[in-house]
Amino acid sequence: MELLEVSPASVPQPKPLPKIAVNDDPESAGEQVRTFLGVSEADQSRAADAREALNLWLAAAEAQGILVIQTAGIPLEEMRGFSVSEWPYPVVALNGSDWPRPRLFTLLHEIAHLSLNVGGICDLSEPGPANRRTEANLEQMCNSIAASALLPASALLRHPLVTGRSYDHDWPLEDLATLSRRFGASSEAVLLRLITLNRATWETYNTRRAELTLGYQEAREAERQRRKEAEGGPSYYVVKARDIGHAYASSVLDAYRANRISALDVAEYLTIRYSQLRAFEAVVR
Repeated sequence: MELLEVSPASVPQPKPLPKIAVNDDPESAGEQVRTFLGVSEADQSRAADAREALNLWLAAAEAQGILVIQTAGIPLEEMRGFSVSEWPYPVVALNGSDWPRPRLFTLLHEIAHLSLNVGGICDLSEPGPANRRTEANLEQMCNSIAASALLPASALLRHPLVTGRSYDHDWPLEDLATLSRRFGASSEAVLLRLITLNRATWETYNTRRAELTLGYQEAREAERQRRKEAEGGPSYYVVKARDIGHAYASSVLDAYRANRISALDVAEYLTIRYSQLRAFEAVVR
């Protein structure tokens, strides 16, 4: 808000959020969120991997004036995300320790919170028949909106792996993984969405859940081992830009280049030393 006062041309004009009520149909609400963000099916299909899919939706959210920050050092059990429904610059915070696919789902979940004009802590509660969305269950409503936005019914149902499947199809993990890569959602989120669309059952989910959990554990261990063996990792500047948000960082840098703020100001706004500025600029898109 300070930056807006001293350098209005450097700060993007926020777009009005979708206006969604708690008793709205989550399918149409998800379509509104997706339309607001402007992510097309072609955009999704071009994302080569989970991280690229996350970056696609992050950039879309920031382009609409949502400030997206990411945290470090907070256990997932404590927080996956939160949002602050303040106009004109609402905030979404994501846990940077989370994997890209669940982080993407959290992003959309929190944008659903913003569209309902109720910020809060993200609670991706345990799925099950007893927890299906009701008008009073805000978190499940946000989950449903996020699933609809990320996995639109029309696109998912016409996918070759889904077309013609009966509700009691057993959904092997390989098929779930293929759909996961196509839409940027986790395999578990895909299966839950298929249940909503009457293409899978809770019995199948309960059967597959142990396998999915084991797969996640093995993947996490492989990632830990890869990072342990790899030299270096993301630079300080890459992580810093991610944490404070590329859109915010770009606005600060634009104001500095336009001589609207001083060298001391830019270091304070970005919480870096002025001597680090050139290296930081190089990683901000």
